[in-house]
Amino acid sequence: MPFLTVHCACLQPLLGQHHEDDVSFAALCSEAGQTESKRWFNLAAVGTVAGQWRETHVLDFLRRCTDLGDSQILNVFDLLDSEGRGTIGFAEFYYLALMLMAMKEVRAVCAGMVALPVMIARLFE
Repeated sequence: MPFLTVHCACLQPLLGQHHEDDVSFAALCSEAGQTESKRWFNLAAVGTVAGQWRETHVLDFLRRCTDLGDSQILNVFDLLDSEGRGTIGFAEFYYLALMLMAMKEVRAVCAGMVALPVMIARLFE
């Protein structure tokens, strides 16, 4: 099963100007990263109850950030909307953003691990 593709460029606004060159899990976990993520989340929550995202917000965000299809995105939304209210708050969004960033970094590590045996073999050619 292939990895989920995460587009880093769409995650950068969550970090703001504090981390323009550092789109990483550590940057997102920092106090500045969390503060900027919350500010961005609230700005993007247009047309909804303050501090809440509807299904359409999550669809738009994950369409831009991943290669998931709409039905997969709606499954993710349903998992995050554990109370069945039809919205998610910042805590659920931040959890999602952390998972996306972690998946991006795991993929980079795995790609390096796959390339490592090839690099080692070339040393002995």
